[in-house]
Formats: sequence, structure tokens, C-alpha cells
Amino acid sequence: MRLLNTNSGLFTTTSDPSRLRYAILSHTWQVSGDEQTYQDILNLQSSWSRITGWLLGSALADAAGLSPKIRGVCERARQDGYEYVWIDSCCIDKTSSAELSEAINSMYEWYKQADVCYAYLADVDATDDVELHTSTFRESRWHKRSWTLQELLAPVHVVFLSKDWSPLGTKATLAGVLQDVTGIDADILTHQIPISSVSVSQRMWWASSRQATRVEDEAYSLMGIFDVHMPTVYGEGRKAFVRLQEEILKACPDQSMFAWGPRLSPNRSRIGPLSLLLSIEDKLTLLDDPLAVSERHTHSLLASSPRDFRNAGRIAPVSSEEFASLLWGSAEHPEQRERRDHVGKYTLTLNGIRIQFPVVEYSASAIPAPDDPKHAYRDCACGPFQCAWLAFLQCRDDRGNLVTLPLCEAPANESDTSLFVGTRTEACFNCKRYYRTWALTPNLVRTVSNDIAISPVVVRRTPLPVVTHPRHSGAGPALRIRRLVVRSWCTSVLSTQGYRVSMRRIVEKAPYSTAVTHVLTLCSVDSEPPIRKIEVRVAQELGCQGAVLRLRYGDTIPDLDESARSASSASSADDSLEHTKAVSSEQAHSDSDPRRVPFVGSGTARCDFDLTIGDLVQSLRLTLNNQTEPVWTFGSWSHAPFVDFWLAVELSRPRPRGSTP
Repeated sequence: MRLLNTNSGLFTTTSDPSRLRYAILSHTWQVSGDEQTYQDILNLQSSWSRITGWLLGSALADAAGLSPKIRGVCERARQDGYEYVWIDSCCIDKTSSAELSEAINSMYEWYKQADVCYAYLADVDATDDVELHTSTFRESRWHKRSWTLQELLAPVHVVFLSKDWSPLGTKATLAGVLQDVTGIDADILTHQIPISSVSVSQRMWWASSRQATRVEDEAYSLMGIFDVHMPTVYGEGRKAFVRLQEEILKACPDQSMFAWGPRLSPNRSRIGPLSLLLSIEDKLTLLDDPLAVSERHTHSLLASSPRDFRNAGRIAPVSSEEFASLLWGSAEHPEQRERRDHVGKYTLTLNGIRIQFPVVEYSASAIPAPDDPKHAYRDCACGPFQCAWLAFLQCRDDRGNLVTLPLCEAPANESDTSLFVGTRTEACFNCKRYYRTWALTPNLVRTVSNDIAISPVVVRRTPLPVVTHPRHSGAGPALRIRRLVVRSWCTSVLSTQGYRVSMRRIVEKAPYSTAVTHVLTLCSVDSEPPIRKIEVRVAQELGCQGAVLRLRYGDTIPDLDESARSASSASSADDSLEHTKAVSSEQAHSDSDPRRVPFVGSGTARCDFDLTIGDLVQSLRLTLNNQTEPVWTFGSWSHAPFVDFWLAVELSRPRPRGSTP
């Protein structure tokens, strides 16, 4: 461990930090990433001599070359009597992958062994009243970062400091406020209850709303909280979180780790304000920084991100005896006594996990649907219902319902025969209803208890690629284009081709509706391009899951809106519009014959045009991508009524007509 001397500003190393009394800093890195590194401090040390320090009457720790943050924490630590301080930004040589990996694996213990942890909140004033629900302390960026979770939990003593290094309070005095902000019980924060007593799903839930700059840090920042260690491999992406779960499986048999994702719970007998709020919380999962479509999980036993645990905060494991009693009515069921101890035994295979689960064969008569069809034990109606088995997890929700996994057989053409999590082999993320887990009431479990048997099954543990399909009116809410933003790299490329890019919106209001047309215009800025002006209008038809594109091009293009309102504009239509109409009769790309392009997946549409001028032709490709990710709301994947779209515009070089592009 490398520590910074708060007096001299020099580094010292120790192999046993428990023998030293040191302070440690918890902070958020600047958005720009402009933090002084180990190499920066070394360079400063090499240029600083004892003679210079003696002449100036100061030490390196007070030098102007140090960042205000490092100077501030050194001064704060000196005032409190600490000779050494550890700062992650400058006390780790990040050019050494071995040192970085060792530091990440040891970081939780370093914070735990520190005499005090200074939590520096750069966005909170000293005059802030932290007790108020509208305080900036509660909204601080420090509460939203992945790494600060372990920095809050591990140390015994945490002192919160404002932007000018004034104390705001300690973890003990602010335990109630921190519980409101983070959702972590005050007794856990103050070490009255050990973290190891908390379920895996709840610990994951603590991290579900936090963000990390590097996607791998979502996993690496949780290693200490679960007391596991593994090599760090930056560049592996979301595989890091899969590896973390595999390490947790080896150390902890808590099956609540499998209870992530949307959960279908039975209807409550009474609907009151409190129960309604709890029901909303169960079915509402907002993704602050959602996964891309290609990164979403399908059919897997293990999650892809802590965000998958957004509604798993109240899942708790049950003991083996209680689990057997809930399943069979007795902990000493004669037929299951010998096999009960094997429940939860894991073996990792190439693509799956071989595990002993209590399972029951699914049938509509065995698991009757509730009266309300919206809460039936099905996920959606977008495909055949193929659920073959229900696997009982050794955990339950806060209402006492057992959590189960619906399992279906792998397709016949799959070489991997492991079971899929879900109710059919083909995943669909545009469903009106999608539930990954089901919660069964004790009464319902008792009706099938005679058919429950412990059986080894192999369940797919890693995600499958997502297969997207064209959206239709019954597959989810219609996407309405609020704004089109041309990708910056397209603007740069088109500029080199001699075009200036502009976008504008035309809003037409009717008594019961509003029509919005987005107009993309490419205007040549020199005489080189063969086509002087290109205009594409993007609109939408009511109830249509897609976009309607109209193309015009030529030397000059009159405004159709002006020509519709002015007879003079219509009578003075120039040869450009006539030429466009002539081309449209061949290419069917003009106003008279618009191109309708459906959305696929979470909102992607692509359209190709051929622009012909004389003997030359150019290809224009337009790609729309939804940049507003889906939201899980009230039992369905949905989008906001109006969402923002990226627009990629690609124009090929002119080529002779008839040639291959």
C-alpha cells in the first residue's frame, strides 16, 4: 500500500497497513477526469528540492503544483493529527496492471482499516442543511457513484466534508439521512448488523442505481461488499459482472441472486394507499443509465448489471428447514429428507449452471391464473407459451411468497441443451407484460406440493444475443419522434463532401392532434457536389410504428409549405421541382410516393435512396436510432410518448448509373 505523507508530500509504502494510523479519502472524480496521478506527483517531487522548500518555508504537501483536492485533504488530515493519507487518484500506479488489480482487490480492506475516512462532497456548500429533504447533500453526486458504496460501508468512521473542507457530519450522526438517501439500514451503516447477514439481492439493490465510468467497475466496486476476489481485466465489459456472480456463488449459497428482473406478484386482497405504493414499486423499474439493446440479458440465470436488481431489494433467503416446510408442509418430509441437503449445489458448465432445484412441471391446472387476466402467470402474448417447469428459489419476498423461475426447454436446433429462464425460447423486449420471476403464495404452493420434486437441472448462465423483430401496434406503445439529432461524425463527413447540414421542425396543430415534420437539409457550400441541395422530410402517421420519409433534391428546392399557402409560389415552381418529379416517377422517392420504414427492436429504422442526376447516381442512407431507452413501468416495457432519435446521414460518392455501389 502506498501512502502520501501529509507533511512532506512524499510517498511511503507498507506491506501491512493495519500497523499504521492513516486517513483515507473518498471522493468523486471530476467529470473531465482531470485528477493528478501517481506520475504527476512523482514529476512534482522530482522538481521540488529541500532547498526550494526551505527557502519558501513550506513543504511539498502545500505546494501550488498540487491540486486543490490533494492539498485540502493533506491539510485536513494534518489538523486531525494524521501523518499519512491514502488517495486513490495518486497513490496507485495505474500504468501497472498488476498493482492496479492488487489495489482494487484490497481497497475494501484499506477503507475498513483506515482510522477515518474523509468523504469529500465537492458539490455541497458548508451552509447546506443536510437534514432537509431538499438539501444538496441528499442530491450529491457522491451518492450516485459505484465506488463510493464500499467507501461508505467499509470504514467505521466517515466524516463528510463540504466543498471548502468544512465538516457536515459523520456517518453515525447522519445515519438516518443516509438511510433515506441510499436505502441502506442505519444499523448496517453503523456496523451494528454485519453486511454478511444481508441477502445478495439486497446488496445488489444498493448498487442498482449507481453509475460507473467504466462498465467493469460496476462489478469490481462490489468485490469487497461480497468478500470475493478476482483478477481485473479492463476491456471485458459486462463479463466482469458475470464473473463476479460466479465468485459469489462459490462463497455464498444465497439463491436470492437469481431473483432479479421484473417479478409478477399475486393480487393483494386489500388495496390501500400503502399496498398500492408497494405494488407500484414492485412493477416500476426506471433505468437511469439503461443497457443498450445488444447488452440486455435473455434467458440467463445470471444478470448482466446491478441495474437488473432494481426491484429485488426486499428478497430474503430462507433456511433449508423453513424452505422444506413451505414446500412440503414439514421439514422432515420422508421422501425429501435425504435429498434436501443437496438443494442449491452448483456446478459450472460451459454455458450453464448445474443446480439442484425443487421443480414442478408447469400446467395451467396446476398453476391456475388469477381472475384478472392482466396478472395471469404469463409474460405476454407475443409468442407461444412454452414454460415447461417452475423452479423454486430458496428465497421469498416481503409478503412471504416464494420466488420461482419459469423454465423452458431449449430449441431443438440448439446444440446447448440447458434450460432457458422464461416462458418461451424467443425473448421479446417489446412486450406489454414481461416477468422474469413469479411469486407464488403459500396457499398456491401447497396445492402443488405433492408434485414438487428435487431434480438436477442445467440452466443457461450467460446471456444470449437479443433477436429483434419489427415493432407492430400490438407489441408496445407507438414511438413518437420528438427530436432528430444528426450525429456529429456525419456532419463532419458531409462537410468534407461539400455539404452544410441543417435540421428544422414543422409543427402543424389540428383540433385533436399535432403533426410534427422534421426536415433535414443538405446544401452545397461550393461548386463540386453534382447535387446542390438535398431535402428529406421525416414524419409519422397516426398509430404507425415507423417513419415516413420524403426525398427532394436538385439545384434549388422551393419550400412546399410556402407553395401550399401561396399561389404565386405554386405558379413559379422552378425546374428543380419539375426535375424531382421526373426522377420520382422512376425511383418512387418523391413527395407523391413517400417511403414508409418500420421500427425494429427498441426503435431503429433505415432507408436507402438513389439520387440520380444525368448519368451519375449517389446513394443516400438514413438510419434512425432511438436514443431514449425503454422504461419498465407497470408490468410492461414502454417508452416515453415522445422520444429523441439519432439520425445518421451517409452520402456515397457519385458513380455512373448502372454501376455497383
